[in-house]
Amino acid sequence: MLATIPFWLVLIRFVISVEDRPKVMTLAALVAGLAGVALFMAPSGPQETGPIAPLMVLILLGAAFMWAAGSIISQRQNASISAVTSASMQLLCGGAALLVASSLNGELTGFSPSQVSAVSWAGLAYLTIAGSVVAFAAYVWLLDHARAPLVATYTFVNPIIAIGLGWAVLGEHLTLQMLAGFSLVVVSVIAVWRLEASAPVERA
Repeated sequence: MLATIPFWLVLIRFVISVEDRPKVMTLAALVAGLAGVALFMAPSGPQETGPIAPLMVLILLGAAFMWAAGSIISQRQNASISAVTSASMQLLCGGAALLVASSLNGELTGFSPSQVSAVSWAGLAYLTIAGSVVAFAAYVWLLDHARAPLVATYTFVNPIIAIGLGWAVLGEHLTLQMLAGFSLVVVSVIAVWRLEASAPVERA
């Protein structure tokens, strides 16, 4: 679902931009990338799967749309705020909103920091620093220096990195289906890069 972010970016730009509408070929290149992700993540054999909740699918698609809209808004702003400052404000606001929502939902009831293991704290620290602060600051910086559809192709690349690490570190097996998906993603990212690299970065 999150791999639909590049499509939302292209569609939003098509609606709001008159002089700088995305190329049709960019959309076609993104279709190949999405197909690659589907091949990469689809089970290669019979597996038991539970029912798909339509509401959860809509929520995920809504989250992807809001991420795309926020990316375009961030890109169109004047470059008067550094990427680190912008990323920090967004992460702090998002974290505060999630903390309030979690509290209202009763998720903090009975929570005790002393019951959290050292490994879990280490994992949280890594996700906070590397997975949130560094990664998101890099994303905001890229929005100031590259076209949004190209930046958003990270949603195609992330599954490949995850599976690659599983193969290299945990000895997981790669299938021909995964390799086909990998090939489609690589072709898609290169095509989007070639199509979008020549156009200027949009700003207000």
